[in-house]
Amino acid sequence: MTRQLAGVVVFFLLRSGAHAPPNAALGQCRVPTEAVDTVERLAQSIARHEGWGLPGSLVRRLHNPGALVYAGQRNATIGPQGYAAFADDASGWTALRNDLASKFRLGITVRSIMDLWCGGCYLGSLLRETGMAADSRGSESWDLLPPD
Repeated sequence: MTRQLAGVVVFFLLRSGAHAPPNAALGQCRVPTEAVDTVERLAQSIARHEGWGLPGSLVRRLHNPGALVYAGQRNATIGPQGYAAFADDASGWTALRNDLASKFRLGITVRSIMDLWCGGCYLGSLLRETGMAADSRGSESWDLLPPD
């Protein structure tokens, strides 16, 4: 399996079930746990900082744990202030995980992701919560398999 194909496997794994444990299907394929764990840790931290834990918050009402801007995501429409309004929580979580996975697949650093996300406003807290380094490129978790 090539690295590119392995990335596609991870993409579909992340799409397959937004509330499934992050490593639920790993025993059935050659995707290492750290690739999924990296996305999951960041997704959970971002959701916490965006207000997911607050009943009635905008992100809760829009089923959008990452406060993602609408960009044609599956099961979403444009909501207030240009945010994506998802049909349900599972769709919002899947979109958040897919967004992070695509950025990591491109080798974008955590710092750059957070600069894009919120101007870096909660980068320090996110790094403490996830144990990641600011200049870590998610790609080290995505170089999943040796070359064929």
